[in-house]
Amino acid sequence: MKSNSNRGILFFSVFLRCALFVFLLADFVVAGQKMTLKLKSQVIVVGPNVKLTEICTILPNDAALLRRLDKIILGRAAPPGESKEISRSLIKMNLRRTGMYDRLGAITGPRTVRVKTAQKDITRVKIEDAVAQFIGSKMPDRAVEWRFDYSRIAEKIAGPVHPFEFKIRLQNSRLNKGHTTFEVRIMADGKTVTRTKVSGILRTFENVAIAAKELSRGQVLQPGDMLTKKMETTYLAGDPLLTLGGEKPLESRVRIPAGKIITRKMIMASPAVRKGERVVLEIVAGNVALRTRALSQQNGALHENIRVWMQDTRKILKGEIIAKGLVRVEL
Repeated sequence: MKSNSNRGILFFSVFLRCALFVFLLADFVVAGQKMTLKLKSQVIVVGPNVKLTEICTILPNDAALLRRLDKIILGRAAPPGESKEISRSLIKMNLRRTGMYDRLGAITGPRTVRVKTAQKDITRVKIEDAVAQFIGSKMPDRAVEWRFDYSRIAEKIAGPVHPFEFKIRLQNSRLNKGHTTFEVRIMADGKTVTRTKVSGILRTFENVAIAAKELSRGQVLQPGDMLTKKMETTYLAGDPLLTLGGEKPLESRVRIPAGKIITRKMIMASPAVRKGERVVLEIVAGNVALRTRALSQQNGALHENIRVWMQDTRKILKGEIIAKGLVRVEL
């Protein structure tokens, strides 16, 4: 019984050694065997890159070899819906770069492979949503309503099958009212996949002050002279006046027709002294002060310096307006 048991153990040990030898021999044969790349005439890839294993069939079908070849990138894929060609020379160059050229036995099939990138249509609605979000981020003032009227936009563009994001760029340095052009980029893995241009008119609407009646030049504005109304300010030159507000009285610089939007360029603070107005001139020299009459040579607000003409001496002095109708000159 003991002899039979020893024979069984010996036979099993010999069997294991033979099996291990056959396995190592097969692995050595496969490792030393040259590979053959059978190119396909046309393939469709998802992108954003083109792998060697996507454009050909590889023999022998060894798992370790396929894992190494699967890491070889032949370049960027074409934009979605478009094609590019991969040549044999490009394949050999990448095999040399990765140290796999010595394993190459032969390349069969066509001279070049046409590689088309799969596409997923991006509709106009999605493009408009992306542009609207961008404009909204650039116009945080909720008091200003806006509308973008498109003059140029694609009904759909070819996008990637894998996840992507929009990136909007202005054609100009900043967002302006009126005609505006955007560049819409489709980004995947931090790189631009495709792009399109969008143009249109950015229209703005604000609650602004308009003239309730015709205002003459130099007229001091009263609350009843203005109405607040929502108006389009797209092509308005200058900043619109929203309310009278403030403590200083305002007056019109120019004639303002009824119904016209009032801008800040059209008005100014009412001067404390007007040109040609007779003022009290206070001349101070040390502790001595003298008051006389003078004629203003220009308009001026409180604490501004203006020129005045002394009628008795016919001299022009420059002094500070310290009160309405009162100018002080320090000698």
